[in-house]
Amino acid sequence: MKIPSYSSIPIEVFLKEAGESLLPWFKRGEEMLGLKRYPLKKLAREVARLSEALIRGRAGAYMEEEWALRAYFAFYFPQGYLRTYFVLREMGGLLEEDFSVSTINDLGSGPGASLLAARDAFPRATLKGFERSGRAARFAEELGNLPVLKADFTRANIRGDVALAVSSLSEVGEVLKVVRRLWRTHRCLVVIEPGWSRGYSMIMELSRELGPPILPCGGYRCRLGRGDWCHGALPFRLPDLTLRLNSLLRHKLRFLKFTYGVFCRDSSLSGWGVRLRSPLIEEKGKSYYLACSQGRPIRLEFLRRSWKSIPRAFCCDLVRFRGQEVSPGTFRVEEFRVITSEVLKEDQD
Repeated sequence: MKIPSYSSIPIEVFLKEAGESLLPWFKRGEEMLGLKRYPLKKLAREVARLSEALIRGRAGAYMEEEWALRAYFAFYFPQGYLRTYFVLREMGGLLEEDFSVSTINDLGSGPGASLLAARDAFPRATLKGFERSGRAARFAEELGNLPVLKADFTRANIRGDVALAVSSLSEVGEVLKVVRRLWRTHRCLVVIEPGWSRGYSMIMELSRELGPPILPCGGYRCRLGRGDWCHGALPFRLPDLTLRLNSLLRHKLRFLKFTYGVFCRDSSLSGWGVRLRSPLIEEKGKSYYLACSQGRPIRLEFLRRSWKSIPRAFCCDLVRFRGQEVSPGTFRVEEFRVITSEVLKEDQD
């Protein structure tokens, strides 16, 4: 998904709420780790070091060390929280009628970002985290009174409704072996990875093993994934410390980019529509969105003379439309609804 230089955001209230939900946890963690007094340039060097380990899928080995916990919390904790919050809220809103979530198991929960997001997204669910690092597990427990067990999720006997894996399966050697076992004992598997090729390739592999994910786009033969692996690119507001660190890093975040797959047994979103991959693009006489339909790139076109007010949607929104295909892959839109925004707004109300 090409990252837009701007976006019209109908879910801006949701994005603001997500940042506000994160902020109290981040402020508490800052105090626990003494980050306000820690030298920023030194912290940036530690973040860069940890980033290299994450890319190689070896960050877990460092989480017993104080510098790694500090770097992870300062830079990656907010990203993990916000990615998880978005995906779980979208999943919950779209599946609310036929999928009741009572238990969520967070696999490789680290310092607790994804587990906190799960608690905020599903406040009635019973949560349990599994983390190999005793230091990270103790931090999560102290940060938010989170139920994190010091255990290797690849070996533990785990059962529940949802198995949540945020940046954790990428550190597993035999992914399919672990996933097959989790799939037998859970109704739903949620995999969230940073926006890079390894995470995208993993989700494509899981799609071939488990069947197409219900989210983000419901298809696994995706022709849009070559060289561009993001299914989400969201302008969430990150904490000030994370933004200051970002300004010192070589590869800077412009958007919060991630790839994800939500696999649910006996659930389908067929007919819900397509996933937008651009903001509204305006040209003389017409406007259009670029979208993905079951891995097929399409264009949703509006003629100015027939639309007084074109519905505004956000890159990554799920939308439903009706229209005529006027040329291969180009549809002249007659009706248009933003499904994601509707369910998230209803969830807030």
